Amino acid sequence: MGKIGRKIAAGAAAAMLVSSSVSAAAPADELKEIMEKQEALQTESLVAEMLDFEGLSKSFEENGMQIGAQIGMTDGTVQTIGAEGEVPEDGYVSMNLQIDQKLKKWLFGMGFGAGTTPFLDYSFYGDTQQFAVSVPQFYAGALGIRAGSFLDQFNGSVLKQLFEQAMEQELQLEDIDLKFFPEEGDCVLSGTDTELWKQISDNLDQRTEALEQNMRVEKSEESGKIKYTAYLETEDVMNLYLMIFDAYMDIFEEYDLVSQDELAETEDELNDIISQMKDAMGEEVAVCFYVDEELIEKISCDMYIDTTLLEADAYDNESAKVQDNGGESSIDSGYPDSDQNAYVDVELTSNPFKGEITYEITFENPQQPDQAVRIRMGANDTVSGENMAIEVEKQTAVTGTSSETSVDLTVWGNDELLYSDELLHSLFNADTGELDAVFTVQDENSGSVSLILDSVISKTDTGFVWTIDHLAAEADGESAGLCGEVAVSGVPGEIETPQNVRMLLEMDQGGLMGLLTEISVNAENWQASLEPEEDEYGEDTSSVAIIGGADGPTSVFLAGKVG
Repeated sequence: MGKIGRKIAAGAAAAMLVSSSVSAAAPADELKEIMEKQEALQTESLVAEMLDFEGLSKSFEENGMQIGAQIGMTDGTVQTIGAEGEVPEDGYVSMNLQIDQKLKKWLFGMGFGAGTTPFLDYSFYGDTQQFAVSVPQFYAGALGIRAGSFLDQFNGSVLKQLFEQAMEQELQLEDIDLKFFPEEGDCVLSGTDTELWKQISDNLDQRTEALEQNMRVEKSEESGKIKYTAYLETEDVMNLYLMIFDAYMDIFEEYDLVSQDELAETEDELNDIISQMKDAMGEEVAVCFYVDEELIEKISCDMYIDTTLLEADAYDNESAKVQDNGGESSIDSGYPDSDQNAYVDVELTSNPFKGEITYEITFENPQQPDQAVRIRMGANDTVSGENMAIEVEKQTAVTGTSSETSVDLTVWGNDELLYSDELLHSLFNADTGELDAVFTVQDENSGSVSLILDSVISKTDTGFVWTIDHLAAEADGESAGLCGEVAVSGVPGEIETPQNVRMLLEMDQGGLMGLLTEISVNAENWQASLEPEEDEYGEDTSSVAIIGGADGPTSVFLAGKVG
């Protein structure tokens, strides 16, 4: 996660009172120490411990990485999904990603095939000087573009001439500083990102600081337990979330991912929601921490919400008229119709909520907070008298080098039990590397739907290999799923710089036409190679001829697993 990502996550955590940074008052300092102590008691899972995720992450940052995968389908999957004749039963998809932090280059490729025969491979390569694309079945070598000013390369190119002739007008484009292996703090397509990130970072720091300064913590005793109540001003919480949203919108705007009109409309809608939520939730949000023997046993938050205030604010204007008709509101918008020069009546059907929303997190054993935790969310509507609650309970038992985890889901509606069953059950053995899991959802009409995992994780010198024997969805006696391998390494491996790179924006007209002809001929041959042929006995056979050979991710993966 980048620096800005960590700041955004920290800001959101502060808004939910997960942050351990609190005000200078004595109760706040005590609560901070308790939270830090309990956080230190959390332990890594056996999977994370076996694979040394922390060391692997450090290696990623310093050296780079390599991730390779080849995924196929389990027996019977083609028949289950009804794709006979369209998808080969031994078909596969392969992927390879390499990033070399020291040499500043990367390679990403994908391949498709059946058995040991590749159908199609393509790869993308980037370094500080160029970006290149290879599709060996369609053309030899690679097609590339240089780093630096896009307009300097595009102006005067044959491609620009062809585009302008087709559009019958001169192209007016903004320049882009192309960076295919950016420095830290920069993004791939812009040179102004560092300034943008700094501005976002500073704004988030200011909002988070304001939230912490205005927060107060009170200490009391309840049923023999110590209780800390932390109060956050609703306006500060909403403003922080608004700041986080604005940060993402700034990024989208910087890279032209949204139009100005879309951006303005989205911001207006969010501002309305934030303003209404301030009224609906009251002035403060209180989160209670129940402590015994200097460890947190339970965290709870009760919020009173009145959505009728949302409706009142949403249609607050002098001409609007709101009439309550037994739960349905008829609203005269007060805005004239421009075509008829008359007022337009808008009918709004609403189900107002007026009551409490509750959240609870309970640690069965605070000394091992990550092994037994129960999360409960509830809503009690005082208007309709209806209520609902959802509870998720996670239990993890560790015995030596084995761990067993279960997750149970329970749902109540109007004080009646609606659903109660085990949602997830998983087993891991660090000695053998076996990792198995079953995710199941029960349904009264269709029975159970399960997602079943049967796999083995093997540690290597530089990472690990995850062998998936069976990952399938099962329902009504039918099964459809995947199998294959995923290999992860903290060493990038050798990344070969593409040879015979033809720079697309530097090609003359003859070279460009020759490229188009080459692609066209190879594409026709490639398509014909995939069509079934009849042998001398009149039976269909599938013969695949590969033009140019398979020098993409398929051959990389089949040559050997990384690490």
